[in-house]
Amino acid sequence: MKLSFVFATIFAIAAVVSASPTPTTNAKRMAAGLPPLPPTRRSNGARAAPSVSLVPRGPFLTFMAARIKALSLILVAFIRL
Repeated sequence: MKLSFVFATIFAIAAVVSASPTPTTNAKRMAAGLPPLPPTRRSNGARAAPSVSLVPRGPFLTFMAARIKALSLILVAFIRL
């Protein structure tokens, strides 16, 4: 009785393992006449931070933006005094 139970268990495990689907490529699926699989997400879902400036700037505007930032920092320091 115990031996037949062991054989039945081993047979059941082997049947489950052999029936598990193996990943196939979309090329193999299309060759078999099946539709392609949907795309998979491979990242954790975190998105990249947006750039500071959405409008590309030339050298003059970059220079002016740096001057305005420096002046605003000086103004803030002056107000806090």
